[in-house]
Amino acid sequence: MSVKPLPACHMTHAAIDAAIALRSQHGLTAADIAQVTVLVPEAVIPIVCEPVAPKRTPRTGYDAQFSIPYTVATALLTGKFTLDALDPAALNDPEVLDLAARVTYAIDPDSDYPKHFTGEVIVETRDGRRLAHREGINRGASDRPLSNADIDAKYSENADRTVDATRAAHIRAAVLDMDRHPASALGDILAQRA
Repeated sequence: MSVKPLPACHMTHAAIDAAIALRSQHGLTAADIAQVTVLVPEAVIPIVCEPVAPKRTPRTGYDAQFSIPYTVATALLTGKFTLDALDPAALNDPEVLDLAARVTYAIDPDSDYPKHFTGEVIVETRDGRRLAHREGINRGASDRPLSNADIDAKYSENADRTVDATRAAHIRAAVLDMDRHPASALGDILAQRA
């Protein structure tokens, strides 16, 4: 049992986090990137890498959640992967799609799948550099659980999309107090109209 840190297939998480790390460490922009190779466990290739053409141009948010090219391109360009990346406007972002077309994959020879969903992103820059970052254990795995702060941040990011900050704080408090109050107290807060 685990909490997913990102709104995408678990099998993409390590690659997304590796892409975010590379962007953060090197200040990469789309113009800097010539080619991207993502190392993934062999067993996940049919799920998140193939067929290649639709993985590079997902038509729906659901398709995007299962696409290494799209999730990695988004992470490299924005430094994150949130629910916003699944909106129709994001799916048609020409800069993301252009970079996704430069994302390929290879089998990760060091993967311990299915224990962990590993991922390594290798960026070849236009100026000849080869930059790599590996995530050997995906965040949220039992060996690398999310911190309470990570879970709280994820809650806030998602709640802010649908309720105001005050209501989000009340819901959060009710969830955290469930051990001291009946579940109906949470139900009452959720049933309140905004």
